[in-house]
Amino acid sequence: VSEGDEIILSVMEHHSNLVPWQNLAERKGAILRFVPLSNDQAFDLEAFKSMLNPGKTKIVAVNHVSNVLGCVNPVNEIARLTHEAGAVLS
Repeated sequence: VSEGDEIILSVMEHHSNLVPWQNLAERKGAILRFVPLSNDQAFDLEAFKSMLNPGKTKIVAVNHVSNVLGCVNPVNEIARLTHEAGAVLS
């Protein structure tokens, strides 16, 4: 991760999956981006697709199941899209 690279998280991440990425972004000059929730309070896959930036998005770090909302995220699709963009899923 270098200056200007992007790390994508969701707005439903647990603190333990947020703070390490905040620290890395601050040290490296990277940009944190957050996938919003859809109208039904789930991971907004369409918003995520539009946020992926091949060459700039380096890491996508999202939970499988939200411990707050209880929703199950579509991790297979998230992984496929992440890898197609040349990024790593954490």
